[in-house]
Amino acid sequence: MCYAWFNGEVIVKYFQPVLALLLILGLAAAIAPRPIRADSVYFDDTGAEFMRLGNNFYEVALRKDNGGIVYITDKAAGGQLSQGSLNGCLWVVVFDYNTQNEYIESCRFRPNNPYRFSYSWSAVTRQLTMRYDPDPAAPKSVAAVVTVAALLSNWFDLHLALDNRWGAVPVDVKFPSDLVFTKANIREALLPILPGVVLESGFFGRSERHEGEYPGLLFADFVAMTSTGGRFTMYSISANDKVVPVRLGFYFDSCAGSTTTCLTHNFASGAKTGMTWSSPTVRIRVAESYRDSIIAFRTDNGVGEYSSTNEKLGVLSETLARLPLYKADFGTKRFVEYPSYLIPIPYPGILHLVAYWQGRPGNNDVFDENYPDFLPPQSREGYYG
Repeated sequence: MCYAWFNGEVIVKYFQPVLALLLILGLAAAIAPRPIRADSVYFDDTGAEFMRLGNNFYEVALRKDNGGIVYITDKAAGGQLSQGSLNGCLWVVVFDYNTQNEYIESCRFRPNNPYRFSYSWSAVTRQLTMRYDPDPAAPKSVAAVVTVAALLSNWFDLHLALDNRWGAVPVDVKFPSDLVFTKANIREALLPILPGVVLESGFFGRSERHEGEYPGLLFADFVAMTSTGGRFTMYSISANDKVVPVRLGFYFDSCAGSTTTCLTHNFASGAKTGMTWSSPTVRIRVAESYRDSIIAFRTDNGVGEYSSTNEKLGVLSETLARLPLYKADFGTKRFVEYPSYLIPIPYPGILHLVAYWQGRPGNNDVFDENYPDFLPPQSREGYYG
């Protein structure tokens, strides 16, 4: 374990044994813990404002008028983990950050509104279904269905299905959108940045911002934290080995106030107009150690069944393992000019080009950006076929 300092204060520690070994390498010792089971699941919507869903381990409250999360509690610790969805919006679909009103929020929907919200509970499947039906007269719209599945254990699942009728492809699908946490209550948060980074309380006290993309800077769609309210873990479970890019991390500006931080979890859906898009299952776990949560992530996503690097590379495996890795930023040079810079290198190696991509909207920095879309490059670089 090693640490990083900022102005004399430890704010980041690199937690090597947890993520790098348990998740990536998959040690034989990483045996899934025995599931803990609840006696029963309850659903209570008799209150005027909130629906309450939970069991022995957690309770999540949702607004009866739009489905936004109000709070999540860890009953083992006896405290509140999250203060719920920012502005009461469980999901937000953004089509253009630079154009006014080019987004739709779930909190726009109401029971007696042209943008109609409704819900139903199934005691048999222990599943809450929330429907968001747009105004039929709207020239562009998004319809959505969110399900919340309550398990007889220390977790619950969220899923979002969107019908895009907007006339554009979403830039971001925020789901769950911007969960709010009190900064002073956070002890530390674990992010999947190699080899595994723990943001300590000083990071949150300074209102630092840190977000990254999976695949890219992050090697998993996973976040965990400990606080005075208990233990919180959130990760996605993708179907059929499909990788759904996500932007994940913490931010403070535009959150619920100076005392809070928001958890970014923005999917890249790629859903064109007329298409229906389904999110991965988002699992929220409580009252669980980092180790047990990581092993659960590994089990739920079938990471242990992935082919090893040696299996994928075959006869090239031993050779590549001995090669150095060269990272190269050729600046404004074109592809045809690269060989003149590479010929003097005395030893063969693996070449990682880091600055040939196109910038993204609102971000012209192309260094190690645009994962997982490595093509096309910037036009100035030349032909790449």
